Amino acid sequence: MMKLSILQTGFFHSDGGAMFGLLPKSIWERHYHTDNENICLMAMRCLLFKKDQNVFIFDTGTGDKKDARMAPYRFFCQKNLKNILLEQQIKAEEVTHIVLSHLHFDHCGALTEYEPDGKLVPVFPNAEYYISKKQWEHHLAPRLFDQDAFFEENTIFLKNNPRLHLIEEDIQLTPEIKLELYDGHTPGQIVSFITTPRHRYVFAGDVIPLALNIYLEAISAFDMEAATSVEERIRLLKKIANTNSQIIYYHDAFTPYSGVKKIGERYRIIPAPILQDTPDERNHDLPI
Repeated sequence: MMKLSILQTGFFHSDGGAMFGLLPKSIWERHYHTDNENICLMAMRCLLFKKDQNVFIFDTGTGDKKDARMAPYRFFCQKNLKNILLEQQIKAEEVTHIVLSHLHFDHCGALTEYEPDGKLVPVFPNAEYYISKKQWEHHLAPRLFDQDAFFEENTIFLKNNPRLHLIEEDIQLTPEIKLELYDGHTPGQIVSFITTPRHRYVFAGDVIPLALNIYLEAISAFDMEAATSVEERIRLLKKIANTNSQIIYYHDAFTPYSGVKKIGERYRIIPAPILQDTPDERNHDLPI
């Protein structure tokens, strides 16, 4: 039996100009709700894939930890991933694989939690963990640009852990799951390709975090290497369009996933996103 679900784990606020870069506001505001200070809502959409006894989780959100370092982003509706999985009739101990696109705190915060006595423990004690070697080494010695995005308490239990697998090249993890490496936003991001009997999905992480990032002018201020991020997006968009795949958008509060079509030299979302006033808070079971 196979199951594929998008799990909504919470929201935060970010500046629209920082997210969309050179894309004019006159374009992005048609599709993406903002307030009078140009603040947009961002989501944290994780992915669950289950086949037989194997349970895969792709990214984890922040978890429900509270941390003063996160205050500028005004997180809200943070959900405990363990509880979300219980709604799916899955216990944390049953998770067999965790694939992390990268190690910024908003993508891996739910790897650990504090017990009532203050002890820090892993949430998924029986899982195998997959991170790129390049990202792992970067997070141990980050550059000034993104050093504040790595929280040691999220990953400290993985140091010298035999369950940690450091990926150095693209790999076919299972017949259904392929992991590919991309740079730009941060070094060595993992993009996950999931193939079901009738569909293809791409969990793009922060390579393509929002639906409107298919516009190449939408260069996030959080991308360490802007030119590389654009080149890597083009490389990924070409694969998605050529294979008729669906992108799952980790940070898009209003568009959980979509198809992509190339028109001339540009890419467009299928269907086009509709401007909405409230974020999509649902979990989504995807057709397989």
